[in-house]
Amino acid sequence: MAKYKLKKPVAKATSFRYNGVKYVTRNVTQEQLKQLYKNGYRQVTELKEPKKPVNDGTKENDNAND
Repeated sequence: MAKYKLKKPVAKATSFRYNGVKYVTRNVTQEQLKQLYKNGYRQVTELKEPKKPVNDGTKENDNAND
């Protein structure tokens, strides 16, 4: 699941408005940020999480003292 974040100029402000709706920066949830991002608000960025490597059960021996 991607996470969303406000850009610095807006994140440092106490509140902001978009389409006539006032948002308090501290109280904005991930769901609200997702909606703002989908509606085209340019001050919200999407952070994609890197994929975790798949462990196939084999464990590599990384001891240099062998």
